[in-house]
Amino acid sequence: MIKPLYRMLISVLLCGLWLTGALQAWNEHYDAVQRHFETMVKERFDQIFDGIEDVAEWEKERAVIKRKLLKMLGHHRTWPVQPPDVRITSRVERPDYVLECIVFETAPGLFITANFYIPRKGSGPYPLIIYQSGHSPRGYYGNKNAFKHHGAWFAARGISCLILDTIELGELPVTHHGLYSYKWYDWFSRGYSPLAAELYNARRAIDYLVTRAEVDGQRIGATGISGGGVTTFFLTLIDDRIKAAAPVSGVCSTVGHIERRLAVEHCDCMYPVNSAGLLFSEMGALAAPRPFLLCNALSDGLFPQPYFEQLVDKMREIYRLYEASDNLRAATVPGGHADSESIRLPVYQFFLKEFLGLDTTLTEHGPVDTLKAEQLLCHGDGFPLNERLTRIHEEFMPGAVFTAERLTSEGREARLKELTHTLRSEVFPYFPESGVSFETKWGEQSNMWKRTMRTVSFSSFAELRVEGIYTVPEHLEQGRRLPALLVIRDRRRPSWWPDVNRQEGYDWGERAVLIIEHLDNDSRAIDDSLAHQMERQAMIAGQSFDGIRTYEVLRSLELLRSLPEVDPERITIAGSGAFGVNGLYGALLDGKVNRVVLESPTASHIEGPHYLGVLIHTDIPEVVCLMSDKVRLYGTVPVQIADALRNAVPGNTCLKNTLADCLK
Repeated sequence: MIKPLYRMLISVLLCGLWLTGALQAWNEHYDAVQRHFETMVKERFDQIFDGIEDVAEWEKERAVIKRKLLKMLGHHRTWPVQPPDVRITSRVERPDYVLECIVFETAPGLFITANFYIPRKGSGPYPLIIYQSGHSPRGYYGNKNAFKHHGAWFAARGISCLILDTIELGELPVTHHGLYSYKWYDWFSRGYSPLAAELYNARRAIDYLVTRAEVDGQRIGATGISGGGVTTFFLTLIDDRIKAAAPVSGVCSTVGHIERRLAVEHCDCMYPVNSAGLLFSEMGALAAPRPFLLCNALSDGLFPQPYFEQLVDKMREIYRLYEASDNLRAATVPGGHADSESIRLPVYQFFLKEFLGLDTTLTEHGPVDTLKAEQLLCHGDGFPLNERLTRIHEEFMPGAVFTAERLTSEGREARLKELTHTLRSEVFPYFPESGVSFETKWGEQSNMWKRTMRTVSFSSFAELRVEGIYTVPEHLEQGRRLPALLVIRDRRRPSWWPDVNRQEGYDWGERAVLIIEHLDNDSRAIDDSLAHQMERQAMIAGQSFDGIRTYEVLRSLELLRSLPEVDPERITIAGSGAFGVNGLYGALLDGKVNRVVLESPTASHIEGPHYLGVLIHTDIPEVVCLMSDKVRLYGTVPVQIADALRNAVPGNTCLKNTLADCLK
């Protein structure tokens, strides 16, 4: 027993040493990615309002920002003409208010629960507050139960209030944490954020409430805390019916989210899928010049105070253009992240003044007449069997429709041109028009397999460097130009053993070959737990890891074309799985690549690669068909791609048996 135990201990120690080396490597690259996002976001933040000197200039920019924001949220589509269907499932009368339990069908099969507090004193129509609930679980009764004191307080003072359940913590729940907890990266590809769904439900609820005689449609406000705070923030930006708003403990600057690495603290409902690369400050300025009270607690680690102030100060630049600085207010109170009395009072004062003209100072909110949880339940008879809420992440965002019909050469060229423009402007707008200096670093030359090899690294974005191996035939005649092959290494399948996929050892023949390692792969790998949150952080900054990888492909092509022994007109890209598809998109955007070789590509961007919002515009089968004159495939070819090729490009010669066949 001693020898086997000894061997096991030695193996564990060696594995530990090997992992220690790996940790050093991923730490280095993690820091590089972090610096990249910090630099990019801070530069944008400092410049976002440059050149905007008056309201007219801002209104032009405002229209652009709002259009981009609406599109990212899927709210740019034609809005329903009719208000949603509703069922008032119960009604409770109290001395100061009447409570209605409402089930909204905001879209066919999309059922949302809410409590509507209607004042009994005074005469209507009454101002309306849309209260967006935060992340406070209350089980079967929905998280509206956690914030019922707000509805009762407002209604007792002559302001009607609708308290909405969130889709995650409502009576019929569906997760806000698909990406955060379950790594559903297809949310990136779809462009789906639960924030968009929460905003849709709130806006549809307003569509209904303005038809009620009790509601004054000219005095609509919004508030909420935490997740409800950020929803209030965005609701104000995209819906001009909101005349005054008070987001509580829900926002800070994008700079803060990146520098403090706050993605790990927040669920997916806190952010739109930021394909346009917008910052919280420029989006927040859409509220100007309406009354806007931003509230925060001094010790709230989720929204650090310095970055809360940074957000407010930047937004104030636009409020000043309207000579409405006083309309943008900030309230900070002691304590941490909580729905405390101290943080409620400035909100209550704000709406009393804005909607009732009462300029008063509150020191306490006093007694509040609230109901029991069971009185707030809306789905008293159970959930509808025709509900679609639990599939909302698959259905909410519009998706591109590709019908695999036979392509004419003219139709293909037109669609290629259109798609290339769309991808550059809508999916990869962060790709620089001109790249930074390569700052190429070459390693020592070595000879093996009758080839000359050197390691190489070069810049993609300023803070990020591509690592690779460059190999040419051992006896290369001076002045001769070779066809080139760009190989995208993928050690993620199976990835832990260092010698897997040693592509530099293949018999590449008379070719110059550059083998690159993508971001977060091979020697550039980041620890899984850190990489996951860093990918979410990339989205906050308006980028994606796979988008960055695609830009690395473009930079690699640029480097190859700069080498004297490479024929720039004869370059092939080869890769497998999702990484190979990055090469496909690199070739599409480049437009000059001679051939693309894909081994066992993914069938859809639902599987990867994950570019922000790409499925709104296209999917992998369409791109393969459009580039069928250049694409060769081998290995396991998904049926979706094979069928699309057969229908759209009959007689194509894309499917091959081996890599050698693909390179002929």
